[in-house]
Amino acid sequence: MTTRRLEGLIAALGLVTVIFMLLPYLDFSEGVHLNFYSMSEERQLGKAAAQQLESRFRLVAESPAQAYLQQLGAKIASVANNPGFKFEFHVLDSPAVNAIALPGGFIYVTRGLVLEAQNEGELAGVLAHEIAHVISRHGTERLSHDRFIGLVTSLGGLASPLPDLLTNLERLSYSRGDEMRSDDLAVGYLYQSGYHPEALATFFDLLLRIHKDARLPEFLSTHPLPADRIVRVRGLFSTWPLDDHWIRDSALFHEVQALLRAKASESQKK
Repeated sequence: MTTRRLEGLIAALGLVTVIFMLLPYLDFSEGVHLNFYSMSEERQLGKAAAQQLESRFRLVAESPAQAYLQQLGAKIASVANNPGFKFEFHVLDSPAVNAIALPGGFIYVTRGLVLEAQNEGELAGVLAHEIAHVISRHGTERLSHDRFIGLVTSLGGLASPLPDLLTNLERLSYSRGDEMRSDDLAVGYLYQSGYHPEALATFFDLLLRIHKDARLPEFLSTHPLPADRIVRVRGLFSTWPLDDHWIRDSALFHEVQALLRAKASESQKK
């Protein structure tokens, strides 16, 4: 056997070995997805990242706002095909426009995002999109991909997550496929929970229109929104039966907005 053939055989055996090592971590239900984390590990990772996030940003302390968001989020999550996530929804006391989905079901929206939304449907659309990221396990898939690349390049073992887990999650942006998958699910979640699915598209339209000539808000920076993606969102529900019975807004949403707006005004005076 020649040296070249021997090297080829060794490489092939190595590839087969890697494939067998990865089989327990592959999900073939919708394409091929690699995830090194069990559901319990995912919850633990999310909890650790949530603690880091809350040590950096204050939560909105007003219980009406917190209770409202938890109720709205739970309503959307109740229609999702939930494999066992326990969702928690919180408002971060920040003027930035952003939404964050952490592994395991920890979802945050900023005060700035709630104030930017025109109605309850748009806020529900954002929550639906973040819920979809959690249900699809995009966070731990991104971490698993990063660890796999590290494994291949270093030929080492599957190292533990980096100490600053939140920083690690923040730098791993979602792929275009992840975003499209979350859009698809979010539109369905809105419809199934009684909200007009157009709300997700109108929120995207609003952000792009307001910030067209200015620096993009964080939500758009971390959730890229090319025009064709917004057109695609509208196309998803274009043939669905829709009428005035689908929810677009509520009085409670505007009460919460007024509460947060007053809090922001008080903070500026201090």
